[in-house]
Amino acid sequence: MKPVFVVFTRVAAPRLGVAVNVAQIQYIEPMQSGGGAQIYFADSAQVNVYDPLDEVLRKIRQAVSEAES
Repeated sequence: MKPVFVVFTRVAAPRLGVAVNVAQIQYIEPMQSGGGAQIYFADSAQVNVYDPLDEVLRKIRQAVSEAES
């Protein structure tokens, strides 16, 4: 399967957003305050996304299903 990227624009930095390679995600945790999610990667990197957690998961699922079709 080709790499699947999801772009999140509500992130701390850089202001333009972050493209996340779905295959590199190790796990996702909800943020404790204010909603959002912390996405952790296999290489120990992480990104904080300030979209609601259900929106983050929906975007990832949608990108994967579009890539598979």
